[in-house]
Amino acid sequence: MKKLITLLITACLGLSAMAQSEFRDRHMAYKGFANIGLSSTFYDGDNSTAFSFTTSHGLQVNPYIFVGAGLGLNLSNPDGAAAYAPLFGQARINFINRPISPYFDFKGGGCVGDFTGGYIEPSIGVSMPVANRFAINFEFTYTLLTQKDTEDWWGVSYSHRDCYHNIGFQFGFEF
Repeated sequence: MKKLITLLITACLGLSAMAQSEFRDRHMAYKGFANIGLSSTFYDGDNSTAFSFTTSHGLQVNPYIFVGAGLGLNLSNPDGAAAYAPLFGQARINFINRPISPYFDFKGGGCVGDFTGGYIEPSIGVSMPVANRFAINFEFTYTLLTQKDTEDWWGVSYSHRDCYHNIGFQFGFEF
């Protein structure tokens, strides 16, 4: 039984190393991402749970750098149920060109829907190829959402900026 487990682990590591050789070495090639995530939203002393789905597409410039753009759908409950769609630009840096590669990812743009405003999401994670052109990703994220509100109080209009903070975890596919 020990020999069988050792053989399976060795075979999986060999496939992962073989997949890596072609996976990130494509230069100026199309690449896409699809992520799902859960996070905790913090606003004005309260917290709630948020669910997100994002997809982005762009170019793998070299084994270390990806640039692209994307959109998503977020379901949150900071002040009652809210659904909004972030539209963003994305840059990603892989720290090393190995089968298991840590990376830094940055998304920035704006949101439309029940929540309108700015969207910034830096994250750090790890990518693991499982086939020639396919990998799985695990990442920890921080999301900052900003929104400008205008309110009337006793006939006087004033504006203020609301900030929502999300800390979460995402699982994704890279193709």
